[in-house]
Amino acid sequence: MKNENANVTAENTLSGTELSLIKKDRMRFTKNKLPANLTLIAIVLNVFYFVSIYKSNAAFYYKPTIGISVLYNLFFMLAAFLSSEGIKNYKKTYGIVLIVIGVLQLVRIIYYPLQGFTTSNADGSSVMGVSQFIRVLIYLISSSVILISAGVIGIIRSNILENYRKEIGEETPS
Repeated sequence: MKNENANVTAENTLSGTELSLIKKDRMRFTKNKLPANLTLIAIVLNVFYFVSIYKSNAAFYYKPTIGISVLYNLFFMLAAFLSSEGIKNYKKTYGIVLIVIGVLQLVRIIYYPLQGFTTSNADGSSVMGVSQFIRVLIYLISSSVILISAGVIGIIRSNILENYRKEIGEETPS
């Protein structure tokens, strides 16, 4: 009896290539959720960043450039959310957009965080304290790494699905 169960189990076990084909075939009918969810996490980290910056009472932040910063945050969240929706449908171009937005998150470190940390108030203290500086760096760097990862994962999965569709002769939806 034990021998028969072992044979039945062995017959029902799929080989690695069969499992790979099944996973590729399932991609045609499921959403690409991992990079989309990673992008939403990056948006939340960006919200933490700008709340940390904008809740400060330092006069350093209250210049005309704060309007540009607010507009950039709105643009960032809109572009990231749109890209998270596009990457769900295995669209490669949204993966590229996520990588670009991730790089821009790193560039943002140069403006408010770095300038706020190196600029002194009238009393000689730094506009942005060490703990706040480290916190906003963590938010921006984490957001950047997550966005770049989401873009790379999205592009890889899009390529896998695109190649599989060519292999089986299915037209790629527009």
